[in-house]
Amino acid sequence: MSSIEEIYAGKSKCAFFFICIGKRFQSAFKKITLPYYIEYCKKYDIGIIIIKDYIDKDYRKHEIYSKDPGYQRLLAPNLIKKKFPKYKYICDIDVDCIPGFSSRNIFKYFKSIKENEIYLIKPSPGDHTEVDTGKRISLLRKSYLDKKFPLDSIIVASDKEKSKIFGYKYSGPIATIGTCLGTTKTLSKSGTECYKNIIFKKKFEYLQSYRINYYHKNLRIKWLPYNFQATWSYEMALYYPFLFLKNNRKIFYNCVMATLSRVDFLHFAGSWPENSFFYKLKFSKKGNLNKYYKNINSYLKKKIKSKSYGRIKFNNKAKI
Repeated sequence: MSSIEEIYAGKSKCAFFFICIGKRFQSAFKKITLPYYIEYCKKYDIGIIIIKDYIDKDYRKHEIYSKDPGYQRLLAPNLIKKKFPKYKYICDIDVDCIPGFSSRNIFKYFKSIKENEIYLIKPSPGDHTEVDTGKRISLLRKSYLDKKFPLDSIIVASDKEKSKIFGYKYSGPIATIGTCLGTTKTLSKSGTECYKNIIFKKKFEYLQSYRINYYHKNLRIKWLPYNFQATWSYEMALYYPFLFLKNNRKIFYNCVMATLSRVDFLHFAGSWPENSFFYKLKFSKKGNLNKYYKNINSYLKKKIKSKSYGRIKFNNKAKI
């Protein structure tokens, strides 16, 4: 079985690639993730590639692979360069990170993507720091999900504290690991080097910390806005904390849909209950506000010449 497959052929020289090793991830990708990306990639003519088996066939020799096949993401760009040379720009993105209804073209956010540049996502939403958001998540989980959840776990640590905990010299912000964009050549070179250092030279403590330190040292980092990978745990803690009160699937679903109407990508990162809702998503339905979601994109782009109607009266039967 081939390790790599092109699901959708784009003509823009740009492509997303996903690590889909194992039946669970392949099933989730096909049923949940792919329909969102087909619509998005048809709009911007972007290719879709999946890695469905280990690229490193000797993975069983390395202990970390028994826990996380995601390290193959470091080898994928080099394989893409060989198998699909037409793609000059690629984006490594997680299976549980999906585009919103009004998503911008992530490859065109910057006018040009240059060699030796890595495009990463800012980890903190708006005016909120990761520490502040982590504290909100921690208190909500402890209060409503698990009384034993610690209030001093790694999710409330600053980037400097994380670097210290995992034994790395702090060299700058630690990006969210779910999205990484660059030229195929740059990601191929940096990914292969990271892989060698982690696996064969045993420079492994924490992939995210190591990777960002490598990038700061060897490449120029360009930061994409948080909305290109909004984190559902953050969104829920900041805007929908009431969802922790009870398991109301209909309200939960509509909150997810509302978020997808205002962010470029939404990432259900992690295995905690609030993120497991990803596996219940269905693309064919957009909640009770489908009429709004259907029309909002075209309306926002339309130039309107406003005029005064005086006091507008509503139908007395209209209720909210």
